[in-house]
Amino acid sequence: VEYELGEEMCCNGTVQQVQEGAGNAFRCCGRAAYDTRAQGCCEYDVPSTAALRHIVTKVIDLATQTCCNATPAQAQQQYLQCCGHMSYDPRTSMCCHGRVVKGNAGHGYKCCGTESFVIGAEACCGNAVVYDPKDARCCGSKITSTRTNSHLACCGSQPYQRSSGTMCC
Repeated sequence: VEYELGEEMCCNGTVQQVQEGAGNAFRCCGRAAYDTRAQGCCEYDVPSTAALRHIVTKVIDLATQTCCNATPAQAQQQYLQCCGHMSYDPRTSMCCHGRVVKGNAGHGYKCCGTESFVIGAEACCGNAVVYDPKDARCCGSKITSTRTNSHLACCGSQPYQRSSGTMCC
């Protein structure tokens, strides 16, 4: 297929118009041409059958979109970070095992599985449960209340009553 150099470009066998005088600002994204000064290219797999893969390409507007793990995603802010296939603003949110949650790791939050918790006011048990450490104790992955029993201790993953004659082996 013939095309005019400087006015057109060939992208995977398809002739595309380009802006005159743009120099080398245009690139191919699949069969489409895009301007690298304002656009990006996101390539991602779409499984069509168990044996076949289908690569999809999409031109994205860098002012409003980003590519997170090869998937187009809405850009939240200029401070954008990716969490799985989602984008988020790390000033107000954080990524906990592929899930965007409220909180900021630099401001006293920490992940507990796919949830966030406030360090000091809450604690994590079993990598999934958030509880108040003043009222409970975590033994292994089991939460036991200490409201009525302040002498409760852990023996491995089991809670036990700590007293002068009781020891943990």
